[in-house]
Order: sequence, then C-alpha cells, then structure tokens
Amino acid sequence: MSAPTARTDPHEEGTVPHLSVRHWPREFTAEARNELVAELTSVITRVFEVEEGSVSISVEPVAIDRWHDDVHVPELVERAHLLWKRPHYSRPLPNEGSA
Repeated sequence: MSAPTARTDPHEEGTVPHLSVRHWPREFTAEARNELVAELTSVITRVFEVEEGSVSISVEPVAIDRWHDDVHVPELVERAHLLWKRPHYSRPLPNEGSA
C-alpha cells in the first residue's frame, strides 16, 4: 500500500470556507489586520478541518448611513435563518449628531 499523497488543491478537500466581514468604516493598523486574519484563519482551519490555503477572508467597510439598507435588512433580517450569532440590537443607531 502506498502512502497518501499530499493535497495541494484546496478544492480536493471538499470545503473552501469564505468568511465575509462587513463593518462600519474604521482604520486598521497592519498589526491589527494581520492579527485578525491570523486568528480568523486559525479558527476556520481548525473547525472546518481544512488547510490554511482553503480559507479566504474579505473585509468590507460599509458607510454608517448605508448599514441599515445594505447590511441590516438583507443580511440580518431577510437572511436571519443563516445567522449563527445574532447582534444585540434591533436597528443600529445613527452616529451622534446625525439624524
């Protein structure tokens, strides 16, 4: 019996997790960005039992005044059945000083 060959194509694993993070705009230092990617990748590879090369992560800022229409309604209300963790707000409050 021959030894199993190493898989180099992540698609061979059958799982290629993609994590999409949408957030109110803010700046990230290179250190914070690297830490976020490393921590998220670590958890995803462990839980999904895949290699690091199988994971992709996107991070998208969404303007505060667009959050309700672009994220809250389509992602948190209309796709609520897909949420594994729900936020503790019913609708984000506008920034102080805005209507």
